[in-house]
Amino acid sequence: MNSTRTKIYLFIILCITGILFIAYKNHQPKHENQKHSEIQSVKNIEAPIELKKTIALDTEKLLKSSVLIQGNRGGLGSGFIVDVDGEKYILGCNHVATFHGQTNFTINFYHRGPNKHPVTILGTDKLLDVALLKFNAAEDTSNMPPLKLGDSDQLKRLDPLIYLGNPWPVLFVVDFGKVIIPKSNLINQLQGGDHPACLIHDCPTAQGSSGGAILNSDGEVVAINQRFLPNRPGFIHYAGLESNAIKIVLKDLTKVGELKHWEVQVLAEMKDRLTSHHLNIDGLKTSPKESGLVIFSLMPNTASKSSDLALGDIVLEIDDHPMKSVQDFYYYLYVTPHDENFEPTFKVNRASKELKITVKKREKIDPIPEDIEEIFNRIFGPQEK
Repeated sequence: MNSTRTKIYLFIILCITGILFIAYKNHQPKHENQKHSEIQSVKNIEAPIELKKTIALDTEKLLKSSVLIQGNRGGLGSGFIVDVDGEKYILGCNHVATFHGQTNFTINFYHRGPNKHPVTILGTDKLLDVALLKFNAAEDTSNMPPLKLGDSDQLKRLDPLIYLGNPWPVLFVVDFGKVIIPKSNLINQLQGGDHPACLIHDCPTAQGSSGGAILNSDGEVVAINQRFLPNRPGFIHYAGLESNAIKIVLKDLTKVGELKHWEVQVLAEMKDRLTSHHLNIDGLKTSPKESGLVIFSLMPNTASKSSDLALGDIVLEIDDHPMKSVQDFYYYLYVTPHDENFEPTFKVNRASKELKITVKKREKIDPIPEDIEEIFNRIFGPQEK
């Protein structure tokens, strides 16, 4: 009897193992087994029916706008040519450009073979995870067509997309996918390091794809690919910064070394989109009576938490900028660069009464008392000042 049970258990285990293995293989990036030296283009990838019209695009021109970025300390990613006031630059990801503090970069072009071209970092943005690279003065950029930044606000769920980049080990790929969630505010999910201007898509990508261009069916950039979303069981989705957010910071990236943003302190959502998840954060148990943009969380240990802002406040304006949508809110507070002295003034509706509340800059934290610091040093060793 025990022998029969054992055989049944083993059979069930083998079946489950087989199912998991098949599922794993089906979710591998489609280019995984192709050689590093192979170059693929849209011409040898079958496009979905809804994207057949994109074949009319000049795919060779698209690939001439794509670059492979390599750093001197192992950073590897994608990028693409953009135009800022008549000058050509390369837009890529900050996490690639700053990988292990690397300072020297080279790029490869689809149409220039294996030759490497040196470039330098011009500007970076840690929160939005973008970096702008500059060509050397002697570089001939005449045959490098910049990609146009489109209007990411026009995207709708399941709209077709084109991916342009370098999913390792394949280089210079044009592939296809679709919009999963446009104008996603991943920061609402309180995931560390996320920014509030995401396009979620399912274009097939892999390591080396960070910084690749996500295009609409007209060949316009609607996002820059940035990372894999691991917390979506059964799905392979990726997130990228929307083109309309890129437009806000692009010019500043040519002037400032590292862009600064206001610390993430206040989270809001439209009343008709509040869920039980929002209502349970920080004790917001009931939805306010008024319609509008509702503050549902004040982040711990921030200036907003100790300010006069309250959960359930309806945000009408910030610094005289009307707040008619979640995008207005997040774009102004967190996408637009602000210096360390930024102190936003909120105009809110609280129980049908309008209030103006300024979130003051946090004072510096008091130093640790000497006796506590001495105990820390005994346990962990002297701490760097």
